[in-house]
Amino acid sequence: MNSAQEKLAAAIATASGLQLGPDKTYLLDARLASVMREFSVASYDQAVLDFEARPEFRARVVDAITTHETSFFRDEAIFRALPEQILPELAAHRQTPESQLELSIWSAACATGQEPYSILMQLEESGKYNLTEIQVTATDCAHDTLERARNGRFTKFQVSRGLSPARLARHFDAEGDGYRIKAGLRQGVQFLEHNLISDPPPGRFDIVFCRNVVIYFSEPSRIRALDAVIRSIKPDGVLIIGASETLAGAFKGYVIRHFGKVFYYEMKSSNITLF
Repeated sequence: MNSAQEKLAAAIATASGLQLGPDKTYLLDARLASVMREFSVASYDQAVLDFEARPEFRARVVDAITTHETSFFRDEAIFRALPEQILPELAAHRQTPESQLELSIWSAACATGQEPYSILMQLEESGKYNLTEIQVTATDCAHDTLERARNGRFTKFQVSRGLSPARLARHFDAEGDGYRIKAGLRQGVQFLEHNLISDPPPGRFDIVFCRNVVIYFSEPSRIRALDAVIRSIKPDGVLIIGASETLAGAFKGYVIRHFGKVFYYEMKSSNITLF
């Protein structure tokens, strides 16, 4: 990276937590060329200045750099864990029938929305929960990506990743050359623009999905983001992070729980059962 690229990478890291090392120069060149042309930004020196001075340009840069790789029911077992283990235990802790369980769920860094919609599909299919009592909040720092998630429209390629034909027929309507998730599930998700580094959590939650995002952060940003996320979780609540991510070495007050080959973290548990 040249000095201007290094300054821009540092500004992106401060704004979003995304760490771009010297080996990531190709990401700046490949992903920002069209954004710089759109905003008439002629050089990286100018990009550094405009990143600080022009909020719309800054948002588009972060959107372009952010990895939006996702799919429906990614690591499917963790979604099955919700109705089969996580929610029944929450109901038992709170001495509440599962059908009356009130839940708040946060899908952080939700990208184009496959994760929060997968959560609702899984719970609807279980037939055990009143979805009107389940509040799903989905957040992302990339404005344009979040708008696509809110719209709920997906290409044929996107629905081919993780969705069975039965699920596609049950939860989606054909629309144009793609599919749109049914209105009932779209209305079940509140989408909010949110930065894991600079913004406070958007509420208090029983379950937080924060998967495959802090792995791209610098270590200080990773700790800062996870600390805020953990503080948003209610007692006996659950944190679900990516399979290659860990809380080890930086945080205490949790128990690692297993469901088959996947795991999650039970936070500040008052009634611990180890498997």
